[in-house]
Amino acid sequence: MNKKAFIDYYNKTKKKNSRSYLKKDGDFRGEVELNNQLGSIPVTALHGVSSFFDINDSNVIQELLNWVNKNKPLFGVYSGGTPDIATVLRRYIDFLT
Repeated sequence: MNKKAFIDYYNKTKKKNSRSYLKKDGDFRGEVELNNQLGSIPVTALHGVSSFFDINDSNVIQELLNWVNKNKPLFGVYSGGTPDIATVLRRYIDFLT
C-alpha cells in the first residue's frame, strides 16, 4: 500500500498555508467514501481493490478521478467546485509519476 509513502510525499510537497486534505485520523477527506465506492465503479482494474492506494497505475487513478468528477454528489462539492478527494487523486497521480 502506498498510503504512508504518499502521506510523506504530500506533507513534503504541500504548499505552506494551503488547505490540508489530510485529517487528524490519518485519512484524506473523502478517502473512506471513495474506497467504499470502489466495488461499484465500472473500471475493471478496480475489482477486488479495497483502497485506491493499492493502485500503482496513474492511468487507472485518472479513470477513477474522471468517475469522481462525474459523480460529485456522492462526495460533496466544495469551494472550488471539486470534491476534496478529486484534489487528493490529482496529487496521487503526481506521486505515481
